[in-house]
Amino acid sequence: MVEPSQAVVDEAVHEGETMSVRDLVERIERYHDGPGVDRDTVAAYARELESRRDYAFDAEAFLDDVAAHTTDAETWEGNNRLYALGKDRISLFPAQFHDQLGGSTDVPEYLRFFLDDAPAFLDDIGRSAAGGVPEDALIEVVEAVGRVDRGAATEALHEARDAGAVIEDTDQHPQGAVYLRDRAPEDLLD
Repeated sequence: MVEPSQAVVDEAVHEGETMSVRDLVERIERYHDGPGVDRDTVAAYARELESRRDYAFDAEAFLDDVAAHTTDAETWEGNNRLYALGKDRISLFPAQFHDQLGGSTDVPEYLRFFLDDAPAFLDDIGRSAAGGVPEDALIEVVEAVGRVDRGAATEALHEARDAGAVIEDTDQHPQGAVYLRDRAPEDLLD
């Protein structure tokens, strides 16, 4: 039996009704080793949240929502979906992401994958017109698919930037876009 992380439970209680099904699954997936997260683990969190006296949570409705939003598609179908990874696991990201990038923190590899193999993902996350990926979205994918914590995902981005493989367009927005150096707009290369 999986013991739910008290930090994840407390975060869900703190966020309250503003936390979507996808947000809660994201927190659970981030905390547990993947790819994805075991469905029994998601159910254990639902039971734990429902048992809290300081939080009104309907475990059955949550699990029904998880099932309703889960697809067997192996490629990206949108932000409103959860993806089945085999019979017993789910993820915010489809099998294609895990199969091609699972366990990697190579930021340029992620950017090439998005541009070449997963353009629908880029369309959904609001990439820049020049092909840049929003930093927060990139970090979220590296964290979940790379199976690292947020600090390690952020460090991988900084290392890629310091090595000159990627460029960040942070002047226009605090969570600016990240570009492959060899595909970045000319004005960012100056």
